[in-house]
Amino acid sequence: MHRTKLFLRTAALLAFAACPLALAAADNRGVSSGRASLAIEGVFAGSILQKEGGEPWASVITQSSPSGSLGKRHVANIQYSPLTLEIDFPPMAPVVAWINDLCAGRPSAKNISVTSYNDGGRALDTMDFLSSRLIEVRFPALDASSSATARITLVVYPEQVRAGTVAVSGSGGKRGFPVNNFALSIGRILSGDVVTKIDGLIIKSSVSTDTVGNFREPTRSQGPVTASNLVLTINDSQAADWKAWRDSFLIQGHHLEADEQDGFITFGEKRPGDASRVSLNFSHLGLVRLVQIPKSSSENLLRDQVELYFEGLTLTGPNTPGTTTSTALPAQPPAGNQSAPADTSAAAATPTPAEATATTAAPADQGKKTTRAAAIEQAPLSTAPSAQAAGSTAVRTVEANPPAATPAAGGSDAGPRDPADFPRFGETVRTAYSANTGKVQSDESATYTTNAGFDQVVAFYNGQPKSAGWEELNRSETSRSSSGRTMIIDWRKPQKTAQVRLNPLKNGGTEIWVTVTTQKSAK
Repeated sequence: MHRTKLFLRTAALLAFAACPLALAAADNRGVSSGRASLAIEGVFAGSILQKEGGEPWASVITQSSPSGSLGKRHVANIQYSPLTLEIDFPPMAPVVAWINDLCAGRPSAKNISVTSYNDGGRALDTMDFLSSRLIEVRFPALDASSSATARITLVVYPEQVRAGTVAVSGSGGKRGFPVNNFALSIGRILSGDVVTKIDGLIIKSSVSTDTVGNFREPTRSQGPVTASNLVLTINDSQAADWKAWRDSFLIQGHHLEADEQDGFITFGEKRPGDASRVSLNFSHLGLVRLVQIPKSSSENLLRDQVELYFEGLTLTGPNTPGTTTSTALPAQPPAGNQSAPADTSAAAATPTPAEATATTAAPADQGKKTTRAAAIEQAPLSTAPSAQAAGSTAVRTVEANPPAATPAAGGSDAGPRDPADFPRFGETVRTAYSANTGKVQSDESATYTTNAGFDQVVAFYNGQPKSAGWEELNRSETSRSSSGRTMIIDWRKPQKTAQVRLNPLKNGGTEIWVTVTTQKSAK
């Protein structure tokens, strides 16, 4: 009997000791699984996977004391630390619009809310971060050999923080893409099939604080936008066209604006009409360097690292809005009362924040300026020299299209329109669109997918542009190991040039890339 009692006491003690560990494990699971939701101006903007910062801090003012004592002290210039949020990539429509505003040189302050949930999906509390400015975007690094889920990080700078009274939740599609599900396309002659890795891009904007006067909370203004360079890893054995461009661009000195390239990274499956297709679009890419990476003992393949600058950046995707649900939170207990909030029916009914995201047709970059590669490397567009960090380029000021542009018939087209004055193959879905407008010329680019076969699309472009008054300049066809043939056709008409690039898809369809450039008349 004595031994039985001793055994029971020991088992009870072990079970009691294990409780904190179990609770800690449950808390860790809640943090890592994204038990928080993000809302921008009251609209659900996705689930938060990780969050950090947003705490208040203040300067301490000391008044001198004639008696030699420490003197009287008080706080002033109360500020809040930057709030870092990690969410799935691609982000939802409100985040896409905010990112494109930043890249367009049109930063805006937003009121955002972060709602925390318990493991049962019940809203615990909401914090409102008022007049928040997006100051940094960290795009995911891409790796063809990894199956990790892509995530994007936002850093925002709030002016004020307060307890919220409304929990915002919602849904909007599926979770982020794996980081190996990407495709790169750059310019007329460069093959993206050889790219195995793309380093994470970082877009930044400085913030200046005005603390002059007796304001308790200082006001802030946003500075110029800068971006890290686009860094790729490619297979050396398949890099002949890249090395030829390096020789032309850097050694032979062909690095004027006309020698720069446009390009895009697409995410998601390459299926015609796939609503999950998302593109990161670059304008005026130029080569900074191409160097061979020292081969490690565990690798047999030689690889090269390519670094590119760019002038414009937009994120485009399908125009698929999510759903938003707002629920009033229960009244908070008085200060000093540590009891848990009442489990009211409204709070208990709050749905778990969705872990999936969806994007909208995003703005297109405009406002191109003439530049040479050397100038891009040394100075940002802004008049503030200190804004340019080493290894980064300034993002040119651009004008974006409204993110709420009405899609074409069928509801699956991305972007507001097709490139002007150029025929479109009939049975296609527009998956990306971008535009640049400058003093000398304007560019429009669009990407389409179709179920039609490669030869059928080629036959269309053999005749339709000519019927529309375009003259064919040249045509080239190359072989690409992963997708077969690639055809490039250049066209012209008075004050306009156009290029069509056709790539067969593995499922039998075709991807079409169209760029139209219009020269403006001198005034």
